[in-house]
Amino acid sequence: MRRGSKKASTATRSGIATLLITGDKLSVRLLSSTYRFRLPKTWRTNVNKELRNNRTQLKKFRRNRKRSITRILEINARISQLQKSIAERRRHVIDLNAEIENLKNANREHSQH
Repeated sequence: MRRGSKKASTATRSGIATLLITGDKLSVRLLSSTYRFRLPKTWRTNVNKELRNNRTQLKKFRRNRKRSITRILEINARISQLQKSIAERRRHVIDLNAEIENLKNANREHSQH
């Protein structure tokens, strides 16, 4: 066994495998197993690739979440803008109605004279 190498046993549903892991963790060799167990030749790179994929997916998710949060904030801002504008228009309509009432009253008074 090379310096720093470790023997590791892993148990899964299909059986037990004894692995030899080198000190630099660059290679994993199967020493014995109670079932057919094949590790990919590029085991390390597969794990790294998986990690990389997970990281990029996480980044994408975070970016999308940020995007959707900003979009939601924009939409909310627009909604409050519209609500203000509606309130303003209602006030304007009320003012106009009051103006109309005043004119009607003035007209009545004028026609009675």
